[in-house]
Amino acid sequence: MKNKITESTINKIQDHLKDYIMEHSSKNKNRKFTCFNKNAHSHKDQDPSAAIVPGSSGRYWNCFGCGAKGDILSESSYNEGIDGFQNGNYVASLRSANIVILPDNDESGKAYANDVLRVIKNEVKSIKIINLPGLKLKEDIVDWVGNGGTLEELITLVNTADETVESEVVQNKPIGNIYENEFCYYKYYKKQIINISNFIINPKYYIENEGDTQIVGNIITEEGIIGERTFKTSDFDDVLSFRRALNSFKTFYIGRVEDLQYIRFIISSKTSDTRKGVCFSGFHKLNNQWCFVTEHGALNSEGKPTLDIAMQNQYAELNTNILKNDVITKEELLEVAPYLFKFSILKNTAAILGYVCGLFLKEKLKHNKIQYNHLLIEGESSSGKSSAVKYIITPILCMEDGILNAAQCTDFALNKTASSSNFIPLILEEYKPHIIGKNKVDLISGVMRNSYDNYKGIKGVATLDKNRTFIPRASVILSGEAGIEETANVGRSLRVIFATSYFDEETKESLEKLKENSILLNKLGASLLKEALKMEEDKIKEIHSAIFEKAISNNIKNDRVKNSIANCMIGIALLKRVFNNLDLNMQECTGFTMKEIISSIETGAYEDLLDGGTSNKTVIEQNFETMNRMAANNELYRNIDYDAVLDLDGDFVLRLNYTCFYDRFVKYCREHNVTHEVLPLSSFKKQLSNMQYCKSYNKPVNFSVRQENPKNKKTFRCAVVYINKLREKNVDVDFIADDNMID
Repeated sequence: MKNKITESTINKIQDHLKDYIMEHSSKNKNRKFTCFNKNAHSHKDQDPSAAIVPGSSGRYWNCFGCGAKGDILSESSYNEGIDGFQNGNYVASLRSANIVILPDNDESGKAYANDVLRVIKNEVKSIKIINLPGLKLKEDIVDWVGNGGTLEELITLVNTADETVESEVVQNKPIGNIYENEFCYYKYYKKQIINISNFIINPKYYIENEGDTQIVGNIITEEGIIGERTFKTSDFDDVLSFRRALNSFKTFYIGRVEDLQYIRFIISSKTSDTRKGVCFSGFHKLNNQWCFVTEHGALNSEGKPTLDIAMQNQYAELNTNILKNDVITKEELLEVAPYLFKFSILKNTAAILGYVCGLFLKEKLKHNKIQYNHLLIEGESSSGKSSAVKYIITPILCMEDGILNAAQCTDFALNKTASSSNFIPLILEEYKPHIIGKNKVDLISGVMRNSYDNYKGIKGVATLDKNRTFIPRASVILSGEAGIEETANVGRSLRVIFATSYFDEETKESLEKLKENSILLNKLGASLLKEALKMEEDKIKEIHSAIFEKAISNNIKNDRVKNSIANCMIGIALLKRVFNNLDLNMQECTGFTMKEIISSIETGAYEDLLDGGTSNKTVIEQNFETMNRMAANNELYRNIDYDAVLDLDGDFVLRLNYTCFYDRFVKYCREHNVTHEVLPLSSFKKQLSNMQYCKSYNKPVNFSVRQENPKNKKTFRCAVVYINKLREKNVDVDFIADDNMID
């Protein structure tokens, strides 16, 4: 029984007929091949006469010239001259022989060698399978000799090789009915072996998180590595998801869902490298140590690469290639430094650079419960807004994409994008409130508030019986000809205003130089990152507190605005550290002193954010200014809707008869697309009552009932406010509080 060759073994050998023909014969355009029974043909059958029999599953052949026919065994009999091959008993002639097998360097060649080994292993004295060194894919012994291989080298290889046993050629133990061999996954099915793919997945490492575990690996085919892919555990739950994760025209998979579970197990057994996964890019504090993570890798608190943490790439929306850049050298910084603060007027450039540099410290500030502000960039068309974003901000942050058009962003996309990074800002350009509509204005405002205050956003999922939670982490850069007017978000921001009049020869030259040296700005960003990682939280808090309490003028009262200024200044301090570490004096290199830079940031906030007041305007104060415009346009009437008088206490006061005009005020705001919030009358009265300029919010006052009959008066409950205190807040009430109109 030991010498009997089973039918299944013969079938496996017969399956290699095509491979044998390719290696030992030649074909013509009609797919015929040279008959191996050459002695029966004139000219050795140079005009091929043989062909594989149709419908024989590629196992049998026939010669139309000499009538020879058979399978791979009979073909080998003609070619090798070994008797008895046709009957499947070629084996006896090899008994007690020492066999050396030299397989071709491809999958079929090695599989054929393995089949031969299994058939003859019990009959021959010894078997050695020699994998010739230096062969390229699909090359064989002929190519090896052609490349300089000698008989002496071959004899040495044979003599030094150990005898091959069957277990050595089985590369992987089957899992279930699936096993991996060479570049395919195979399946045992009805006593046959079927390849269900033309690739394997070679895992590199796991990414483990509270959510779905991922595995990162290379897709390998006979051609080599065709790409790196990231697979979620759920990608192996159905065939369609698996094919989508493969994402390649060069691969096929024809197995079933249950086969994927075995394949997943095979993959998982090939690596033990596990990394902590995070679901957003930027700064993380893990195990009491800070690190920085993007889809391209991670740095530890010393600014050195680490393999302990990785980002799960399905969350990547706001991307940066900052980890692909080297730090800036002394010579390179000297090249760009003269232009850093000159691409616009100083109050703009200092605010933009301070904000961008501060982003590198943003998460450490927030860890100390210091909120980080947004940036509003406003100005007329062609004034340099887009250039500042494109050639200054995004190169320093090494941003790959992420700039959105404010008019085109959806609720889901905006929240998902804002949740994907705590470092890269969400940049929205073409912000035009009157065009994008109230819904999008409210949506953007909501994301800005949630990001600043660390609130969660919960969105319903239509196809699932659950909600999805978003945590907006990115600060927002809002760029457009018109700016946001919501008081809450103005107070959470810094504002810079561009104008075409700011462009002169020096400005244009500086912008052009920075545009040409975007790679150096990338490197500056890499240097800022490594400095930020090294800075201790306590030191950052100490510097911020000192700036907040001592460096900001007493003219600015609003704490949120003061906080934004301090964030900007600490960003400038980080930039200065980069100069210092390269033994450079920032003042000498840039042409501006720290005092000038800090003063300009404060001036910008005072002029552009607070409109020259000590704090940004409240909703009540914005409402007063709209009422003033209505009066100027003859839509509010003196002595009927309001008046300005010296009261019995000698105070110059504004009296508002809101009982009569407030409904008209609300209608005016709606019809004229007024963007500030319009409060219900009850809320307006309650909020007004708490303002320092409110003398009374419910005082009985006599007002005229009709304009044509001013003496016909009636008593109304009215608001009374101090005009001087309103003006101290820089509220524009000049028309309704005209001194010359006092009776």
